[in-house]
Amino acid sequence: MSGRRFLIVGGDGLIGVALNEAIRLQGGVVTCTSRRLGADVFLDLQNRDTISSLDVSGYDVAYICAGWSRYAEIELNCELSEQVNVTNTMCLCERLLAASCTVVFISTAAVFDGERPYSAEDAAAVPGTRYGMQKYRVERALTESMRQGGRVKIIRLSKVMSSAMPLIEGWRHALLRGEIITPLSDLRLSPVSLRYVIAGLIKIALLEQCGLFHLSGASDVSYSNFAALLASKWGLSSCLVCPSTSRDLSAHLPYAPRYPSLGMSHTEAMAQISPQALGDCIADLTAQGSL
Repeated sequence: MSGRRFLIVGGDGLIGVALNEAIRLQGGVVTCTSRRLGADVFLDLQNRDTISSLDVSGYDVAYICAGWSRYAEIELNCELSEQVNVTNTMCLCERLLAASCTVVFISTAAVFDGERPYSAEDAAAVPGTRYGMQKYRVERALTESMRQGGRVKIIRLSKVMSSAMPLIEGWRHALLRGEIITPLSDLRLSPVSLRYVIAGLIKIALLEQCGLFHLSGASDVSYSNFAALLASKWGLSSCLVCPSTSRDLSAHLPYAPRYPSLGMSHTEAMAQISPQALGDCIADLTAQGSL
């Protein structure tokens, strides 16, 4: 790790910030991009000129963490989200690959519709949302680049959770005040902690092997059960966790998989990374000083 140069595209996001800190602690040299002021390098995936002018020379690994991920915004802005998440993302990846950089593309479990349990790394993708389809289109293009000799790692993630996320912080603060929270019982997740994901992203990036990898929780759980487990671990009353449904709240769920977890047999064999147990995820999220 020492002395290697890393580019993090989207260095001010949840994953990008944590990656930056972890790589620096291990002796890596990191450059972060953002479309916000104060970044090491300004890069806006809506602006093709900033991609064309980016100096891509000298990097060993580039993590692609930027892009649109909110389902509703993507549906409302089909053309612009396609430009950002597919066209311009691939333009950037092609420039990096041409410069002999290893590209690590962060993808999603949403390339599957969630109707089958533990979809494997080589299972046929069945996107059920526009976001999932956009991610899959980049995956296909990068797979072709890999066949032509490009060094590509595609890493699909199940639901990444952090103690600093507004959802988790909101639940904890409400419970501390003795207030009822109403997480959904009809929406499921396969949670992985940010700590687990960052360790996996770094380990896979440094592998000699390229290919497609999964980082997933070992279990599927409803948001209401997940909140109750967190409450118990915090030492707070799980009786204040009152499950609700999307119908109760008149909420539209653009992606509600029955089986949000991913199979990891290839990843376990290649990278010796196992799915994260639910208890380990809960422990990470409730540890003092947790990510």
